[in-house]
Amino acid sequence: MNIASKNIFATKKINVFAIGILISLGALFSACNSESESETSKSAIDTVDTSKTLVVYSGRKEKLIAPILIQFTAATGIKIKVKYGSSTDMALLIAEEGMKTPADVFISQSPGPVGYLADKNFLAKLPVAITSQTVTSNSGNWIGISARQRVLVYNTNTVDPKNIPASITELSKPEWASRIAISAKNSSFQDWLTLLRLEIGDDSAEKWLTDFVTNGGKWDYGNNTSIVQAVAAGEQEMGLVNHYYLLKLKAEDPTLKAANYNFADGDIGGAVLLATASILSASDNKANAKALLEYLVSNDGQKYFSTATYEYLLSDNARAIDGKLDTFLNKVKFVNFDKLGSELAETLNLIKRAGITL
Repeated sequence: MNIASKNIFATKKINVFAIGILISLGALFSACNSESESETSKSAIDTVDTSKTLVVYSGRKEKLIAPILIQFTAATGIKIKVKYGSSTDMALLIAEEGMKTPADVFISQSPGPVGYLADKNFLAKLPVAITSQTVTSNSGNWIGISARQRVLVYNTNTVDPKNIPASITELSKPEWASRIAISAKNSSFQDWLTLLRLEIGDDSAEKWLTDFVTNGGKWDYGNNTSIVQAVAAGEQEMGLVNHYYLLKLKAEDPTLKAANYNFADGDIGGAVLLATASILSASDNKANAKALLEYLVSNDGQKYFSTATYEYLLSDNARAIDGKLDTFLNKVKFVNFDKLGSELAETLNLIKRAGITL
């Protein structure tokens, strides 16, 4: 993919400015030129071995990922065995298993756990035939398969959006924190907290979270879905979540009394995070693993993420699905998400110091 045609992730409304360091265009172009023209155009589907079962560790929920894996099996004949859990837990498990891990592919809800594994050299370098189709790291060891924006979901009966602060940094104050919920165990929240640390500094970020807890903010929701359901039912006024959870629930029940609030242009509260896929360096089933990654960014794969999960699409194939996405893709710019992985451990420590039990 030509970099000029897909600037990924920092706009006025959709911001990832604090997510890391801008990727060097020269380095990225060098990576793209490191393989031959024939290697770049060769499809991974041509080299699959249907006698070998592909093992996937998924940090995304079964109800989100299982349907597209079933699609992949139907299209290729490759059987898949999946282990589900939180992205952070899956990454820690892979690190514990080391080179003996049975996992071939790691699908993560967010880039932090992937960066953590990359730092420990557990991820294989991906072929340009795959990385050139979507957003990737400078080292080319993961690809972005979809994206989501951080928002504040609120109950439309009890909250006037005109009164909500323009910046997320205001929400730890007593008058707001007691009315807001987070899911501290959720990897997307943990990645966002890393971004907050990088944006305002460790001391200020820790004070923000400590004040949030001290001032009555609810942190023990198990996931984003439960927060959105509680807000829509009037049991909770507001919650920090990813944008697509409300869209999914409203598709089932348009009468829900909830809406998403976008923070001010440029505010870290509106950060965009990626769902990613990578191949484990220990895998002895890399041909099938590459085929899966190729499928995830294909027309069929991206169409699934667009229609079933209501996420933003990342690949060239997005244009074949919805021409309106060109406007989105042309407004944003590349960022390097790798730094999130190296910062994950300190973010988890900060959460614990704030009085939250993980």
